[in-house]
Amino acid sequence: MKKMDNKKFNRLYYGVFICTLFSAILCFVIGDSDLSYDKYVTAFYGDSYGKIISIINQKVIIAGVDTRVIPVLPLNVKATLITVIVFIAGCVAVQLHTKKSIFLALAGCMSISFIQWWLIYKGILYIPIIEIIVFAGFTYVLLSVIKKIIYNYNTRNLPIGAVVKFAKNIVNMESETTYANYLINNKKQIERSLSAKLVHPALTKDSSLLKKIAAESHRNKKFVETQVFGNDKQTRTTVLQTRTKLFKDFEYLAFIPMPIIDKSSEELVYTVIGIDKKMSVQRASHVSTMLFSMYIYFRARHERDEHQRVYFSMLSLMISVIDAKDPVTAGHSQRVAELSRDLGTWLGIDKNQMFELEFASLMHDIGKIGVSDYVLNKPSIFTKSDFEQMKNHTVRGAEMLKEVGMSEAIVEGVRHHHERIDGRGYPDGIEGDEINLIAKIIKIADVYDALTSKRQYKDAWKIDKAMNIIYNGRGIEFDSDIADVFIEHMAPDTWIPPIKSTKKSGIDSLVDKAVSISVDFYQKYSAEMDDNYVLMSRNKDKVDFCCEDSFMGYDWGETFNNRKFLVEKPLIVAYEDKTESLVFAQSSDDEHVEKIYYYFFKGFINLGVYVLKRENVGVVLDILLREYGSPVKVSDEFMAYKCNKMRIVFYHTNDDKCLLIYAPEYMCVNYVFDSEKTNMAS
Repeated sequence: MKKMDNKKFNRLYYGVFICTLFSAILCFVIGDSDLSYDKYVTAFYGDSYGKIISIINQKVIIAGVDTRVIPVLPLNVKATLITVIVFIAGCVAVQLHTKKSIFLALAGCMSISFIQWWLIYKGILYIPIIEIIVFAGFTYVLLSVIKKIIYNYNTRNLPIGAVVKFAKNIVNMESETTYANYLINNKKQIERSLSAKLVHPALTKDSSLLKKIAAESHRNKKFVETQVFGNDKQTRTTVLQTRTKLFKDFEYLAFIPMPIIDKSSEELVYTVIGIDKKMSVQRASHVSTMLFSMYIYFRARHERDEHQRVYFSMLSLMISVIDAKDPVTAGHSQRVAELSRDLGTWLGIDKNQMFELEFASLMHDIGKIGVSDYVLNKPSIFTKSDFEQMKNHTVRGAEMLKEVGMSEAIVEGVRHHHERIDGRGYPDGIEGDEINLIAKIIKIADVYDALTSKRQYKDAWKIDKAMNIIYNGRGIEFDSDIADVFIEHMAPDTWIPPIKSTKKSGIDSLVDKAVSISVDFYQKYSAEMDDNYVLMSRNKDKVDFCCEDSFMGYDWGETFNNRKFLVEKPLIVAYEDKTESLVFAQSSDDEHVEKIYYYFFKGFINLGVYVLKRENVGVVLDILLREYGSPVKVSDEFMAYKCNKMRIVFYHTNDDKCLLIYAPEYMCVNYVFDSEKTNMAS
């Protein structure tokens, strides 16, 4: 653990002083009354030196082959010795790295034990080793824990106020000051804010530090040659880290690339900091954000004519770091910014609005820095808690930008880029003209890039298919006028606008897909659904046929690593190697249901099936009728109920089974069929 600033040190040394004082007082309270020496010393040194039988008049009498009388330390000397050792233990815990301090503490204990053994063996003196180890050990552990807590709290997040503070310093500095001099002049403040050591303010490829790092090992030589100043564009935007033994106060070096404004005249420059352990992606993004922001203010102060270009260079780098949390979506923010800028140009917005649009579109997902990697990289439908966490990224991003003084238009653009024209978006559920122009533009660019890019849960869609989504979403999800302009400029010449269905039955594509899934699922697992297939696991819960967010109490998108699921232990009846999916099954105590089947697509529950008792099918259909209205009759075998983000299919099979299949929209889009013939919707 790296050293902290003097203020934090002083606070910890208060703890050393308190522990030392407490130990001294406790020594006098205990005095020589404790006879714990008897059993501890005997156990420690064995019977070869005799057994302690009594402590009389400051002397230890040991009975053995030869009776020995060994003097005990006087109380004031003992208290002084313990106080000194406790103070040393506290200083070791505070001052040194964790690994070094543990090694030194163990070495000290062994040394004291050896000295005690030798003194007793020679009959010279009896030292209260147990008290020393207890007092010193307690002090060491307590202060080490407090130091760790303070360190973690100090490095958990970088305060946004630190950026503002350094910006004020830049405004007041001399105009001829270089960026490197600025960092050196503010070294102590910067190190406190970063909880790191400033090693090199502006490192270039000719720096002697690079030569020293490369000479350390083959690994570091390769690191310098291929990563630090390699040709890969990613090295120009990524925080690089490597281990080193060149410095005593830290074990890792982090290289933060500074924005390149003019590629023809500027070379890549890194600010190098020393850290005790390798930074996480989130931690690296915090450090980058602060240093990038400081650089932006510096350049804006010296080159006001270019400050917008500097802004966007910084933002591109910062967003690259944030995008690194999810390698699949890397580059998404930059692509959305480019699409938004083009769309703004086609709409003819003015220069000020264009600046705000480009800024907001580049920063639209900055709030994802607070979303867990598990949720960002989840290859399945979100549970309710997952979705709530993901929805909050718009609010978090808006709040971050508001704190640093961004305009209202930019803040609202980031907050509302997931709103819909019909009011069914998030986070505020606003509609129509309540959504500002910037958010409407970003919405279309964001959706288009998401559709045409590969994600964890889908392959990239063809442009024609993405255009169909934009076209059909006019006036519902997207602003009609903006969508028309986007389609006019982005649609391929071969694209033909989709013709809305005129079927009186009202069958939509998701119903078709849900029916296809029902057929395919039963074809795959009809043997496991046979009446003679015995299921030892039994579910005692009453079935809720109208719950849209979950199936049998398990949220859509939840894994089977669920306590309730593990307790009930449903039977695994099938495994799909193609999709790495599992099918679990249980019999049911519900009066309407005979068996329950859970389909965990890629490890997450995304489909549920009830095998209904024939005599109670009418009761179940009446329940669904009251909740969802009249079903869509697809054929004599199928009826489908439309509900929010899900389709429920009633399937009367040829062998007279009655199945009720619950298929979320996600499953309707991503289900993998055994063969194309099965997919009726295709």
